[in-house]
Amino acid sequence: LAEVEKEISKLVIDFNKNIANDETALPFTRDELRGTPDELLAHLPRSGDLYMVGMAYPVYSPILENCEVEATRQKLWTAYKRRGGRQNVAILEKVLKLRGEQARILGYESNAHFEIEVRAAKTPAEVRKFYDTLRPLARQKARQDLDEFTAAKREQAKDPKAALKPWDFFFVKNYLQKTRYAVDGEKVREYLPM
Repeated sequence: LAEVEKEISKLVIDFNKNIANDETALPFTRDELRGTPDELLAHLPRSGDLYMVGMAYPVYSPILENCEVEATRQKLWTAYKRRGGRQNVAILEKVLKLRGEQARILGYESNAHFEIEVRAAKTPAEVRKFYDTLRPLARQKARQDLDEFTAAKREQAKDPKAALKPWDFFFVKNYLQKTRYAVDGEKVREYLPM
């Protein structure tokens, strides 16, 4: 058991290290970064006329929130989600296998049974019952939010058929905050520097 736990800890450290050491930087023109705060652009490394955008959250987040160019948001979102690459997929597979082994050594049917026992639910069946009760309630609110975000995306894009994509979430959220609720994230950020 100790060896399994030690291997899991090592793999988790490796996983996080792979993300931290990811040096992915995407080149974008000024026009591709339209809407991005000038203050952020002034601090980005350059290669000729291109801005080199890394995956550090203080860079990634304001671009995803403010960049008006959907293709740029898509490229950046995709690269951010792929940090750590294939090596992290292999690590996750090993960790899942080891957690299952750890649970079996301790006498549990699965890792889910092991993880849940000390929590209020006690069994995976209780968790399933809870989700089955909660899901219809949450789905109704999620549908309302999706409709609001989709309408805002279509309004902003001036396209009645525009579809909401995962890389649009922060941009549309920021758009709604500014246009519906008079909250400017960049102004708030001035008071809460990183």
